Amino acid sequence: MLNIEKHANDIVKEGFTTITMPPGMLRYVDRIVTEYDRIDAEIKKTFSFQSKDDGFLSFGHEYSESPDRLDLCERFCYWLANSAAHQESSFVHSEFYQAVISYEKLCDEIGQRIMNAICAQYGKKPLPSGRESSYVQLCVYSETYWKPDRKFMQDPHEDGHFLTMLKPTSDGLAFIFGDEIRPIELAADKMIIFSGSLLTELTDGEISATRHAALTPKVPTMRKSLMYFVNPNMDQPIASLTKRRPIDFRHLANERHISFGNPPLIQPESNELKEMSGKASNQ
Repeated sequence: MLNIEKHANDIVKEGFTTITMPPGMLRYVDRIVTEYDRIDAEIKKTFSFQSKDDGFLSFGHEYSESPDRLDLCERFCYWLANSAAHQESSFVHSEFYQAVISYEKLCDEIGQRIMNAICAQYGKKPLPSGRESSYVQLCVYSETYWKPDRKFMQDPHEDGHFLTMLKPTSDGLAFIFGDEIRPIELAADKMIIFSGSLLTELTDGEISATRHAALTPKVPTMRKSLMYFVNPNMDQPIASLTKRRPIDFRHLANERHISFGNPPLIQPESNELKEMSGKASNQ
């Protein structure tokens, strides 16, 4: 059983924590990374919704620092918010898609519990669920994209979310602390969860975003990295945990999403939400 309070405390103090994944969750990870290799190229082409940053996204659409230094991977993204529209495709019955659905549900449960525990450490009640604006992302670093002259397959950056829940198939993740590059090694049953820039906003700068990167291996290697990004609720007003200032997470999340070369995350803020922001409260 996960010690949620301990993991929340680790994130508050260190910015990250490592959890032992439940066996069922590990089975979904294995199914996702295995079934991905069996998916036909034509399916990847048709189940692709670039304008929504959803489905299969080919190489060359995202970067971490500079548009001239693309992330050396292709991606698959799953947003619960888009799942109704997915039903038009027979692909939703595939083992891959069904495993992603199950994995998303488990990640949301763990991520929400950790966020609730973080709020409790600040003496605040849980935030409204942000599941509709959170999503699964699988990054696939194929041998095809290997570039030995690049130090990183994905340049150093901070994720623009509350939390990133990450499970890689092999080494490559590194945390960046000033000039230090610290490779992260995870056991087969471990997942690492770390802070993003929106958590920094929520805590008025008390929890720093964890800067990280994906190192280029010495030889061409297939590496997959499965992530779940925990985002805030975009439709309810939220105040910071210490100074109680209203935060426009709708704008901030969209700004950070676009900064990676992605399409807009959400539509511009409505007048109704602008009015709500002046009454922000998470009790």
